[in-house]
Amino acid sequence: MKPRGSDSLSLPPQGSSVDLPQLTFLRFIAATAVVCFHFRNEVDSLRWARHLLSNGNSAVSFFFVLSGFILAHVYGMRGISNRSDFYVARFARIVPLYWIALAAVSAYRLFRGGGDGGGALALNVALLQAWIPGYALTWNSPGWSLSVELFFYLSFPFALAWLRRMGSARRVGLFATFLWAASLAMHVVLVHRMGSEATTTRVDLAYYHPLGHFGTFILGAAVGILFPLYRERLRAHGGWMTASAAIAIVVLLWLPDSILKYHHNGLLAPLYLMVILGLASAPAMPLARGLAWGPLVLLGEASYGIYILQHPVLLFYVPLAKRFHLGTDAQFWSYYLTLVIVSILVFKLVESPLRVTIKQWFVRFRGRTPRPSDIGQAKLNP
Repeated sequence: MKPRGSDSLSLPPQGSSVDLPQLTFLRFIAATAVVCFHFRNEVDSLRWARHLLSNGNSAVSFFFVLSGFILAHVYGMRGISNRSDFYVARFARIVPLYWIALAAVSAYRLFRGGGDGGGALALNVALLQAWIPGYALTWNSPGWSLSVELFFYLSFPFALAWLRRMGSARRVGLFATFLWAASLAMHVVLVHRMGSEATTTRVDLAYYHPLGHFGTFILGAAVGILFPLYRERLRAHGGWMTASAAIAIVVLLWLPDSILKYHHNGLLAPLYLMVILGLASAPAMPLARGLAWGPLVLLGEASYGIYILQHPVLLFYVPLAKRFHLGTDAQFWSYYLTLVIVSILVFKLVESPLRVTIKQWFVRFRGRTPRPSDIGQAKLNP
């Protein structure tokens, strides 16, 4: 018999997952970082952190690695018994609000006599824009990452089965690390070759193509699968893991862009995972308990709205703010507050009810009587 922790250690059996509310607020921090990234050069009160916020788009990689971790933690333990149920749940999670945001941007821009063309709009509706260089940032530009996320969702059942068939923690870890490194290497090569010829097509291929982020997602999924094996041994180290990784992330992101020009496609994913593992393995430590506080969890749940609605809210809010002759800082912070409030209301009144309605409809379409487990809101919802 090999000792506990051996490289040939079997993967965990399927079972029930552990709720991790302390991770939810991290999504709010990441969404806020992306919003501030877009305004870092225009708002005086943000300029003190200009170097940090210039790398704030790295937060999208955090979303990808957290998504892989949570999906694997939930479904790696209980399994995916029906892929269609999984896909409907994932559709209900991202697509309705994505379409609402896209419709708002399209209505505004078409009313004002602008737009990116019918072909670009069709790609955005189908969430395919990130696959075609030149179209990734069209219409509602933050939507490119949802095009990537949809690819992750479609591939996840097969990736999960593949990872579990590897049979040992070492193989899973090595494969995921290799795929992450390969994705990052592809990004580095594309950015390096792009040089001064940064055309839209080359930028989209280097930064926004789904394959360039797949390794980050799989790394998160692999750690999510292995997490139950090491949770107890990590518990005593949760505090220092979280603190040291968080400090390292802030320090690295504060460095000049010339040093971190390759950060966009998951360079900091291992550090993000250290924060995730530290908080997930030690839920009783004060920081984790604080992050699990109800209002903070609500902000985290509304983070998808903060991210995908940032552009449409801006389009409709700025003309209103200008009527009050607000300064740049006042405009930004009032816009941000409005965005957060709108996102919370949308989460409560639109996003959550639509998820339940879509799941109910699909259950009835399949000819089954709805059960609470079919339509209920999963607390672990990546």
